[in-house]
Amino acid sequence: SKYYLVKNNGKDNGRLIQLTKEWSDIPSHWVVYFSVADVHLSVDRVTSLDDSIPQPPFDITVGHMALAADPQSASLFMITLTQHSD
Repeated sequence: SKYYLVKNNGKDNGRLIQLTKEWSDIPSHWVVYFSVADVHLSVDRVTSLDDSIPQPPFDITVGHMALAADPQSASLFMITLTQHSD
């Protein structure tokens, strides 16, 4: 899948990915990412508030991330960058 960077004053401000047949039946959608100091501590805080973590912390090329969701299924990713992408 291709990634497209959205930049604001030269800084990464977002990314778009082209959904291909490998994404199966996943419809086009938006997901918000919040940068946090420590994904694991943020997951602990989210679960203490009775929200859920459908995707526990996992490693990615530039850091660690997890998916959180509230009781109405609104979701967001939390990400801790250990290195910055170009």
